[in-house]
Amino acid sequence: LMMSDHIFSAPILSRLARQHGPDRGVTLAIDRRCDNPLVDPDDATWVKTDQRGFIRAIGKTIADYDAVDCGAFLATPELTAAIQAAIAEGQAGSLSEGMQRLADAGRAAGMDIGTAWWLDVDDPRAHALAEAQAPRELPEIYS
Repeated sequence: LMMSDHIFSAPILSRLARQHGPDRGVTLAIDRRCDNPLVDPDDATWVKTDQRGFIRAIGKTIADYDAVDCGAFLATPELTAAIQAAIAEGQAGSLSEGMQRLADAGRAAGMDIGTAWWLDVDDPRAHALAEAQAPRELPEIYS
């Protein structure tokens, strides 16, 4: 599952595709560079992880975080079930609500992308960055 307005370098998605395991219902690509100048801090979804790299909290307004959600997920049907459970309890049924439910159950893992390139393109500033950087960062597409 990928956010449609995000761009990812190939290594992020290649690594994410190999992150399945019986200990998780979802794996989220996360960027530990919380000060990454490509991240819009007012729009970011923040993530708090534990020592194993599993997600403990996720949301736009959490105060304690150590990573940012990159918008790429390796999801199992557990994520859909978690979102459905949130709706059944009167919540909106957002992706973050489903993720938090899996985090609360110890079933949401994070995958640190290291220095790999990604960008959430949702405003004119990010669009300009994408046009300037994508040809260099995504040579497999632009060569």
